Amino acid sequence: TLNSFDKGPLVSQQQAEKPRQPYPLSPAQRIPNIADLGEKCTQPLDAGPCKNFTPRWYFNVSSTTCEKFDYGGCAGNRNHFFSKNE
Repeated sequence: TLNSFDKGPLVSQQQAEKPRQPYPLSPAQRIPNIADLGEKCTQPLDAGPCKNFTPRWYFNVSSTTCEKFDYGGCAGNRNHFFSKNE
């Protein structure tokens, strides 16, 4: 007898043969869409007025890459991250 939960295949033969894109994409595979980045990532580089410099990363809209810079430690804007992957 058939189990009452058996409703047939979950995917069609055509769907099963499609190559699958690995998910989620690794950071190296992602191509940023500027419109999707939001305000934080589209703000210009701003190290802030303080002089307690620490290495940080920011998103450069022109090159569409993350770049290292020296953050002053206060103020500035929100486009600064502790790591490239963040």
